[in-house]
Amino acid sequence: MQPEQQKIKWGDLVRALGVGVAFLIPGVSGGTMALIFNLYDKIINAVNNIFKQFVFSIKTLLPILLGIVISILICWYPFKLAFDHIMFAVLTLFVGFILGGLPSLIKEVKGVKVNKLYIFLFLISFLFAASLGFLSVYFEIDIQSLYDSRPWWLYFLVAFVGIIPGFALVVPGISGSMIMIVLGFYKPNISMITNFLTWTNVGSTLGLYTCLACGILAGILIASKIMALVLAKYRVSTFYMIIGVIIGSIISMFYNFETVSYYGLLGFRWWEILLAGILLAFGIAVSLKISKLGEKKEIKEVN
Repeated sequence: MQPEQQKIKWGDLVRALGVGVAFLIPGVSGGTMALIFNLYDKIINAVNNIFKQFVFSIKTLLPILLGIVISILICWYPFKLAFDHIMFAVLTLFVGFILGGLPSLIKEVKGVKVNKLYIFLFLISFLFAASLGFLSVYFEIDIQSLYDSRPWWLYFLVAFVGIIPGFALVVPGISGSMIMIVLGFYKPNISMITNFLTWTNVGSTLGLYTCLACGILAGILIASKIMALVLAKYRVSTFYMIIGVIIGSIISMFYNFETVSYYGLLGFRWWEILLAGILLAFGIAVSLKISKLGEKKEIKEVN
């Protein structure tokens, strides 16, 4: 059967629901979930051949993209409520997901002798990611206010930021949502879905989501080329930088313009701290399980 004659596999839509949830949960890698649900290779191949085999690529990506969108639409409101009322506890849950996924990344550098270059790359990446939160507080960078005023250049900025989750889909173990939180773009994009329900600013909202989608697609295209080259030649160095960014991002997740405003308004409530401890343990356990499933999947594919 010619690639163009291949039928749309709607079963991929169901599997893509899990990838959509991963897109929303900082600390859980969309790439890992795609690997677990047998969608990783399909996505990469379809995107890489989108200009050579356009019809085939669209038929492959359509059910996957629909599944991701449906999953996001189902889950967005609970996430919005959680961020509005128990942000500290939710962030702690996300940190649990991050910590649970770290062992699978550390395995990539395990057994390799540590040298000064690796330490330098780790520290630079760590400091860069950790400083983002402090910079947002110092310069009072309020991304939400940009989404409220919506200057013309915001559309280009959103498209650029959208490249990040695209990269995360290509590199298993990396969470695009986590970086979106650090940069301050996570909550505004989640909250913006409300505009469709209230039918306000629908045109501009659709435009921003279109720019975000284009950025994600561009991220997949760019990352699939760059990561293949970088991981082939500088695999260990790359993973040291990735680990540095992830650990540094934990600091920025708890200390940024948005969280400081939240702490100032609601403070630290004892019951939320207790809930945060429970969610931290839960997040670590779930993330460890997901990572192990992903590793088993990779072993089966190799064998």
